[in-house]
This record gives sequence, structure tokens and C-alpha cells, in this order.
Amino acid sequence: MIPCTLGPTDSPTWKIILSSVALPFSSESTTSRTGVRASAGEGRAVRDTRLDFWRGLCLIDMVLVHLVYQGIQFGEGLQGLLGEYTRFAAGGYIFVAGLGIGLLYLPKVHDPLRRWKTYTSLWKRSIYVLLVHYAAEISFLLLYPLSGSGGFTSVASEILAIFTFRKGCDLLPFYVMVLAVAPLLLELLRRRLGWVVLAGSAALFVLAQRDPYVLTFPIQTTFLPGLWQLPFVLGMLAGALLPRYDRLSLSSKRRITGVVAIVSVCIWLDIYAADFGWVVNSPFLYWKIPLTVGELLRYLSFMGSIILLTNFLWPRITRLPGMSAVQLLGRRSLAVYVFHLWVVQILVRLSTGLGMHGWVNLICIPVALLTLWGWARWMDYLATSKVNPARTQERYWTPIGVSVVACLLLLMVNPLVRFVDADPPPMDQSFDASALPPYRATLLPPVLLTTPTGADDEASDGLQSVDLPDAVEGIPA
Repeated sequence: MIPCTLGPTDSPTWKIILSSVALPFSSESTTSRTGVRASAGEGRAVRDTRLDFWRGLCLIDMVLVHLVYQGIQFGEGLQGLLGEYTRFAAGGYIFVAGLGIGLLYLPKVHDPLRRWKTYTSLWKRSIYVLLVHYAAEISFLLLYPLSGSGGFTSVASEILAIFTFRKGCDLLPFYVMVLAVAPLLLELLRRRLGWVVLAGSAALFVLAQRDPYVLTFPIQTTFLPGLWQLPFVLGMLAGALLPRYDRLSLSSKRRITGVVAIVSVCIWLDIYAADFGWVVNSPFLYWKIPLTVGELLRYLSFMGSIILLTNFLWPRITRLPGMSAVQLLGRRSLAVYVFHLWVVQILVRLSTGLGMHGWVNLICIPVALLTLWGWARWMDYLATSKVNPARTQERYWTPIGVSVVACLLLLMVNPLVRFVDADPPPMDQSFDASALPPYRATLLPPVLLTTPTGADDEASDGLQSVDLPDAVEGIPA
């Protein structure tokens, strides 16, 4: 797995590759100043723990947002605080993914002996993420018949729809695409053609503003590649420049951090001023679906402020309690992301079934995070206790095996559910978007809004009904 972007470093191949990588920082680099943790002795792996921390923060915010938008009722004040006012996970997660590739893999491609091995490893990683996507989606189908939502009309058609990218979540397919293209981008950066990368990415973003569904599969209705590739590419460029930033003086870092923080505050006020009775004539639209320029600036400024501020205060942050837990979530981010879909759905069903409302639902947050931490610890244990680290190909059999077992379980469970519970009509789709609460108006373009609401519907954020795509359930926000 890619240690800098999507998930855990449980691949012995990457341990071998990273063992000979020189630090992409100045010779003065230390753990307290840059977050690079180096093992004692020559030829040991090097890991930048800041990347784990930033990914971990994105995953925590992702969990909070999904708890809100999947149906947990925290109360009016907390709904906005947890699900909207502090939201940065979607763009931040993708930006940090690109940041890791630019930071850790660009130095490798400058070495002719490691260049092709790095490129092929990224392509292999892309295939692995695709297998994980299939395993996760097929396993997720089990949640519906087991939770009383009824059986599927045809299990085979549901599985075929997943394999042909017609149903399911669309974040991992997006990563499959950008990982496959990453070697080309790294090669251009190696040849000092970063301006070509930036210009091409910006041009594709502008083209996708006119036609958001360019270069998309049917499943991709949220993380549209033509739009979301820009924060990934900007992350790669930022990762390439991060070593130079680390060598700046503290006063220079302070000024840069202050400027970005001021910009993020201005953007936040531009988005939410109306919620507090302030009148602002905003020049931007803040839509996540499809991604607009305003929403892109929101993600870049929010995540940029978090990265720069925590990087500036890194020596103090490393001593905070819970730091290792956040980094563990980020180190095993792919496994945590997949598992959090299950955790959120189970907690939503428990909360709804028990009739929980308001502040009492806050208990769901520590339960979710502790569960994910335990899962990450288990994944970490499995990754570090392999008998033969030289064998790497068996990791591909893990998602394949999970897919096969999930298919067999689904073929056994689905007929029983349909036989026992014959009253509800059989399900004909994997994701029931109608059961989800409506998104805020700032997240949806007008084409997704139906009839306007009256004065009695003000509590629903001005939305009466929303035509959400099939893939909306389980997407990172």
C-alpha cells in the first residue's frame, strides 16, 4: 500500500523501497521539527508522521460528517457544528493524498535505479485499491438484508453492477484513476515540467465545469474525476515544495501561515455569514456536487491552514495526548475508511431504532472513533507480524478472498431473508438514497433541488426533497 496517500504501509515491498530513500529535507531534519521518524541504523525505513496525522484528522472529520448526514440527530446546534461549519474531509483527504505522493515519491524517481520500480509499484497499488473497492462494496451489500431492509431481487445483478461501476461508492474508483496517472505526473515533475502539470490540470477542471461528467464511469456522481483531480494535483505540487518550505525560517513560516489562516477565515465568513444574519454578496458558489471553484477554495484554505499551523507547532503537538491514536488512523487510512462505512451505518440504525435524539447521540462519536482505533490497531498488528516479509503478492488475495466470502454469504442470506420476510418488496438497488436526510443547499446545485418550500419548512434548510444519486450513501464528505 502507498504509505503516503491512501492506507497502511503493510507492504514489505514498500519497506524495501523506502529503506534506501534519502530524506527529502535538509540535513538538519529532526523528528520534532519536520515529523520525520527514522529508525536507528543504516537501511531502515523512514516515515513522515505528519502525513499520518493529517490523514487521521481528515478521517475523524469524515466520521463526524457521515454520522450527521447519514441520520444521527445531534440537535440543531450540533448538526451544523459537526456536519457543516467544520467540514474539510473530502477535499482535505484528496489533497493530502497528492501531498504524500509529491513528498515521498518524487525524490525516488530522480534515481534511475528506482524510477521504474516506483512507477510499477504505483500501478500495482492502483490495482490493489480496485480490488479493495470490489471487496468493500460486495461486503457492504450484506448490511441490507441483515438489517431488515429486505432482500435483493437478484444478487447476481447487484454484484455485476458493482463490477461494472454502475453502483456503489465512488471515492476509491477515483483513487484508482489518479494512482494510475500518478507515474506520468511524477515523470513530468522530474523533467521540471510542473507548469505543464498545473496548466493541464486547471484546463481539465475548467472543461469539467462545463461538462462535469467528462471522463467518468456511471458510478462517479460525487467525486467526478475532471473536477476532483485538481486538489490531488495541487497536493502533489505542494508535496514537491514541502521540503523547501521546511527549510524556511520560523518567521517566514509564521507569515505564510498567518496569510493562509486569514484567507480561510474570510472564506468561512463568505460561506456562513448568512447563517448569522450577516449580508454578504459572495462572488462564489459553494457546491460539492459538482465541485465548484468556491468549494475548492474552501478545501484548499481550510486544509492548508491545518497543515501549516500544525506543521509550525509540530514540536508541541507531538506531546499532546491522543496524538499516536490519530496517527494510527492515518497510517491505516484505507482500512479505516472502508470499515468506517460499516461503523457509521450500524450506529445510525441503532440510534434510529432506539429513538435517540439530541445530545445523547454524542456517545456515538467516541464509540465510532474507539472502534476504528481498535480496527486500526488490529490491522497494524497483522501488518507487522508477517512471517515472511519478502512475500508481497499474497496481499492481493486478501480483498479477493473477502469478495468471494461475501458473495457466498450473500447468496445464502438473501434467499432466507426473502423467504422469512415476504412483506417488504425485494430491493432492486444497493443504496437507498431516499432514506438519507437532505444536504444543505450549499452542497447541492439547483438542478438537484425540486419544489421550493414554504415558510413552515424553514427548519429543513429550505429543501423539501432532493434527488440524490445512488452512490451518495457512504461517500466521504
